[in-house]
Amino acid sequence: MSLVARWRSQWRPERPAVSLGSLELSYGQLSTRLDQARAVLRGRGVAFGDVVALMMPRSVDVVVWTLACLADGVVVLPLNVRYTAPEVAYLLADAAPRLAVLPAAHHDAGPPGGCLTPEEAAAAVDGAEPVVDDRRVSGSAPSLLMYTSGTTGRPKGALHTHDSVGATVEALHQAWRWSEGDVLLHALPLTHVHGLVVAAFGALRAGATCRCVQRFDAADVAARLHRGEATVFMGVPTFYNRLATAPGTFDWSRVRLLTSGSAPLSADTHQRIQERFGHAIVERYGMTEVGIVFSNPYERRVPGSIGLPLPGITAQVTDPDTLEPVEAGEAGELWVRGPSLFVGYRGLPEQTREAVVDGWMRTGDLARRGQDGFVVLLGRRGDMILRGGFNVYPAEVEGALREHRAVRDVAVVGLPHADLGQTVAAAVVGPEVSDQELLEFARARLAPYKVPAQILRLEELPRNTMGKVLKRELRGMFRASGGST
Repeated sequence: MSLVARWRSQWRPERPAVSLGSLELSYGQLSTRLDQARAVLRGRGVAFGDVVALMMPRSVDVVVWTLACLADGVVVLPLNVRYTAPEVAYLLADAAPRLAVLPAAHHDAGPPGGCLTPEEAAAAVDGAEPVVDDRRVSGSAPSLLMYTSGTTGRPKGALHTHDSVGATVEALHQAWRWSEGDVLLHALPLTHVHGLVVAAFGALRAGATCRCVQRFDAADVAARLHRGEATVFMGVPTFYNRLATAPGTFDWSRVRLLTSGSAPLSADTHQRIQERFGHAIVERYGMTEVGIVFSNPYERRVPGSIGLPLPGITAQVTDPDTLEPVEAGEAGELWVRGPSLFVGYRGLPEQTREAVVDGWMRTGDLARRGQDGFVVLLGRRGDMILRGGFNVYPAEVEGALREHRAVRDVAVVGLPHADLGQTVAAAVVGPEVSDQELLEFARARLAPYKVPAQILRLEELPRNTMGKVLKRELRGMFRASGGST
């Protein structure tokens, strides 16, 4: 059964479902509008199992179109509106969608099945007659195609089923005690697991209200929670860093749950939020390929820990060399398995086999498990940069910079940042060109959060005898020089 069919059977039509600004849909209106969108999909020739790419500005219609696709057994490819033309072109070529909803500037890269602008998509839904039949969609049918990346820097499409996505939603529904009386204040992007699956789907599964804001603003969010506009708020560590210093006096007594994810939450930030607002943040852990698999228990929230495995999830800390579990207190790579595990990387069976060993997902994160079972992350085995809740892969940034005529060699690392968690820094070898030229070159090829904040000029990169860049040494060089912004 599709996710939408499971949830819709419990929706109460009169209850508020989703809102943004002055536009609010009740569950009855949401149900009708997604059925109108299903009619548009069928009229455009979209069939069961096809992929539809959605690159839409933040709006209620993002939720509508996503649900419509899932209800009809169509695979959703969410695209960040901040992606550049080369990024969009690559993803569309790799995913081969039947239909794409894209801003007009990206239509040249659109699929043969055609494109709609977000405005055209909304107008088409307005004029459509709702579909009345329920298409039979099995739990094993594909549902979401969400792109991640690895050491190659080339994004990989992680394919999920209705059952694997549903497993995350159900586990968190129980663990976080969702109810239809909850109101979620939603400030996260609707294009990744955190914002789409954990937040929006979590509210929809419960029949709760998803109250979206156009963008995160610490003063605005703090005031909304003070006014009692929401019972639940979800954020990335950067959100909480800014909330901790938002000017004013606030009473968040009507909030019951704050959660954090997408990057490690420092114990200091956890403590500052608790001291100021009286709330202990629930930190959880997941990744695109496995959904959410760890959470601090509702009753016990340990600063600096991702908590315990969620129901149905098995986890172990593994020695990366022997591939054997290590004892409590020892460091190793975190491996997980369970019903939320993805199907695999689209068109990449070898990389799927490397990532999944006998049903275990090798997360690439180093961790340590305490005697009480609570797990603490120690960092990436690789060098992924976590900037303000967004993943930045050095190889992708390096690849973009290498296209510049003056860049002979380049290495990208993450540097600590008090607010964003990390910032992107690039060490460049090659003929002298202005930093501004390099940054403009990068901005044309990369989303803004991937563009380096610092550039360091070197005669050569520090490497070991095997030719591998010594990134720890490189970070020390940045600290010593300060780089340039």
